[in-house]
Amino acid sequence: MSRTFGPYLLEKKIADGGMAEVFLATKNGADGWQKPVVVKRILPAYADRREFRQMLFKEASITTTLSHPNIAHMYDYVEIDGYLCIVAEYLSGRDLHDVVLRGNKLIGWENVVHIGCGVLDALHYLHTRKPSVLHRDISLHNLLITYDGVVKLIDFGIARYATESESTSGFRGKRRFMPPEYLHKREYTVHSELYSTGVLLLNLLGVEVETAARLAQQDVPVELRNILQRATQANPQKRHPDVAAMKQELLDCLSAHCRSDSGPQRCLQQLMATIYVDTASRQHQSLVETAILEQRRSAFTNRSSLQLFAAAIGVMLLSVLYPSSMAREPQPAKPLGPTAVVEEMRGLINVNSHPWSSVYLNGNFLGVTPLFDVEVPQGDYLLHMVTADGQRRELPLHVKPGAELSLFEKIH
Repeated sequence: MSRTFGPYLLEKKIADGGMAEVFLATKNGADGWQKPVVVKRILPAYADRREFRQMLFKEASITTTLSHPNIAHMYDYVEIDGYLCIVAEYLSGRDLHDVVLRGNKLIGWENVVHIGCGVLDALHYLHTRKPSVLHRDISLHNLLITYDGVVKLIDFGIARYATESESTSGFRGKRRFMPPEYLHKREYTVHSELYSTGVLLLNLLGVEVETAARLAQQDVPVELRNILQRATQANPQKRHPDVAAMKQELLDCLSAHCRSDSGPQRCLQQLMATIYVDTASRQHQSLVETAILEQRRSAFTNRSSLQLFAAAIGVMLLSVLYPSSMAREPQPAKPLGPTAVVEEMRGLINVNSHPWSSVYLNGNFLGVTPLFDVEVPQGDYLLHMVTADGQRRELPLHVKPGAELSLFEKIH
């Protein structure tokens, strides 16, 4: 049952942990504008602790200033009705730990390179911005892939500015991914993040630093093996000079050995569709630590009434919440039309709803309403719209070449 919590409507509890409870929520604006978010509500027993509040404040101070397509966004850090809360983007995807568990043999070295480039893009942004930031916790659990193929870096709980001194007391982070200079001397620099990234990519290939020699027995280019060997050198000075240099070597390797015409996002999207075939399995994914969303233009519109589209507003992407209680699940994903289609045989669809909903076309997840200018090959389709509380609308569509089709549905 939905309930009001400050400016948010809490739609559904998606996780309940020892420190916090996490809700899928809706923020309502003017003229029916809605924005799905995640509200992480800290339990009072922790919110009253001074050190805990300082830690959250620092994380919020760093994260709310970041803006990059490969980095999770935090919207707000507020106190509502006595609860300390983090408001963040919500994203449908899986962390790399889950991807490895479910589909290790399906990943392939090419996708490992695509993932690595996404991680390095995020780190390059962090390292070159002012003030520069060190994430300090690169690991399988802190990186995820969305179902539409975007790599996301999450969890800045132990991040710090590069100008800050490293704490000499205690150990923070996941030991498996930490470089020798941190384990032995508590020193951590941009070169340390290269090491962690190298370990991450080795893990995606099914090996550890100590067993990296096994890659010679796999179908992995020697150039990639050399790149990862360099990134995981015990001496930081023997690693790549920076993340940009490592990324360029990965791209050169991909260019030399991969003949696929698909871009990295399309390749990772196909990987996710292969590993997570059934929609129902996505429904039960808990995204406690991965509350994120991509930016999407947002407006509230009914074109039949000649209202103007609102200006492009940063909103979100992806929320797969197909309810198990539905009478009939969408059929397995089918191609969105013929495989060979010329540009003039495509049409555009715009989809909006009240309340907001997840949208599927022939079983393929398109995103969260409102959706604009979605290019689709001509043909007949079945469109599913599912709200956060499980209400569903099913509509047949006929897309004509060069035509634009706009829908607005009130789902009760």
